[in-house]
Amino acid sequence: MRVLFSSATIAIISLFLFTPFAPSVFAEKVKIYEAGTSNLNVRSSPSHDAPIIGKLQIGDQVRVFQKSFGWVQTYYGGKKAWVASQYLFQPDSKTKAIAQVASSTQKSIKKEQNKKTETISRNNFDNNKGQATKNGSLKGYNIVIDPGHGGRDSGAIGINGVLEKETIMSIVDSVVDRLRKSGANVIMTRNSDHFISLQDRVYISNSYNTHAFLSLHYNAHPLIGIQGLETHYYSGGENYALASSLQSKLEQYTSLESRGVKESNYFVLRESEVPSALIELGFITNPNDLSIIQTEGYQNSISEAISDGVKKYFRDK
Repeated sequence: MRVLFSSATIAIISLFLFTPFAPSVFAEKVKIYEAGTSNLNVRSSPSHDAPIIGKLQIGDQVRVFQKSFGWVQTYYGGKKAWVASQYLFQPDSKTKAIAQVASSTQKSIKKEQNKKTETISRNNFDNNKGQATKNGSLKGYNIVIDPGHGGRDSGAIGINGVLEKETIMSIVDSVVDRLRKSGANVIMTRNSDHFISLQDRVYISNSYNTHAFLSLHYNAHPLIGIQGLETHYYSGGENYALASSLQSKLEQYTSLESRGVKESNYFVLRESEVPSALIELGFITNPNDLSIIQTEGYQNSISEAISDGVKKYFRDK
């Protein structure tokens, strides 16, 4: 772990220790967090649309004064600044988290093949060659489903304290089941409430002959009126094609407002070696979205949309 000593960091540290800009709070309420990814944006307000006022690198430390809808507030250049909480962790839990990842990853892999009474080995996947047929079969395709957040990373916090990490798990089983019924081999990065780093989510996918990586999330925004679903990709034709296929089916099968396909520099998309997409399945900070998200009908529609979106992508390749 390195301590941030860039000019930006010196400004942050000096703010916390020596300037009057830092708020007067009890010391026990201020926590130290570490950046878990490179080029992490520091923004002027808790929104992905807010201006970027700085960058953090892996291992850089910041003091967190408050949390809001998946964001943490710190200080930068003498002013309030915000960082997305899913990219931060507490330093004293890093070693524990690494051990936990190794254990939970193994449990996840074993669970995927319990019905076949055998443990997955990498060779089970290396020789698969998918064939997306006209009847919609995904036989031979290896799909990684990545439920966002987990463990100490709650993700976004919605109306009445609804947690993204828990809400997303209520839909995952339906998605996985639908993909399997279509013939796909499915690996989950987590299947319970435990922390998985961004690096390990990508590692799980890249360790197998994965054909597509799908990260599932719910969205949040300080403005209660913001709503809808959207699909993100990093760059490249295949990533865009996958995201577009998924978004078109989401629009077809659900009643939520469509926010379209967006190019984004998310770590799990940027570092993935296979076509990847990150789906934001609605805003848990919007009353209308949340009321729909929590219904069984919506969960069934989402699983059908994702399954058909994957089929469309492979069929059109």
